[in-house]
Amino acid sequence: MSDGQGNVDAKKRLTLARLYLETGETAKAKQTFEEILAAEPTSLVAMKSLARLAESSKDPNALQLWQRYASATKPGD
Repeated sequence: MSDGQGNVDAKKRLTLARLYLETGETAKAKQTFEEILAAEPTSLVAMKSLARLAESSKDPNALQLWQRYASATKPGD
């Protein structure tokens, strides 16, 4: 798979995860974001989305997820 194809696949996975969120399928959205992070550990979108999901569901891991996101970002991200 070329780098360009990998980027297209990543965008498709992010779109799918967002659609799951919009339709209220949060468990599927969470799973998809986790799969994205497994394949692309630096995905800020996936990190932030997982942190938001955790926070909205009162998950005790929310703070840890936000910290991971914060440590991966640079000012202006």
